[in-house]
Amino acid sequence: MASHSAEQQNSNNYERKERCICDFRGYLAAVFLLIWSVCTGCGAKEAKTMDDFTALAKEQGYTISDCTEQFADYGHIDQAVLAQSPDGKYQVEFYDLDSEESACVFYQENYEILSEREEDAVSHVSSGTDSAQNYEITAKAGFGCVTRVGETCFYAVVDKEYADEVKSFKKELGY
Repeated sequence: MASHSAEQQNSNNYERKERCICDFRGYLAAVFLLIWSVCTGCGAKEAKTMDDFTALAKEQGYTISDCTEQFADYGHIDQAVLAQSPDGKYQVEFYDLDSEESACVFYQENYEILSEREEDAVSHVSSGTDSAQNYEITAKAGFGCVTRVGETCFYAVVDKEYADEVKSFKKELGY
């Protein structure tokens, strides 16, 4: 009887180990899927048009200003629009560039400007795929972001108290 009991106990231990390994594999798979979905943004972002940006801005009460002429000497910006907040305290900007390569250069230049503030940063986030890049920095007194999707870029630098409003606008835009 003792040997039967020992065999049964060994069998039970084996089954527990097997179940534990399966649980661990399931846990790893769940963690991997979570990380993958966060990193990829649950799918590729779709570039918005200037009309998408201005429609959302108008809907939220922003004042729209076409500032394309201001960038005429740069040669790579097809269209540029500023949207000033309803209270006039900050603005967000949207750029449509002539190519994805130009948009990448625009993103990189503005990323470098914003990242110079990292020593004063409370937090910063950077992510990217082949077709999209995002950088956000929150400093003691301000917030800045630059996002590229395809041939378009979204940009804002605001006082810290307006960071949530900019993030909300950006999220509604799909950036």
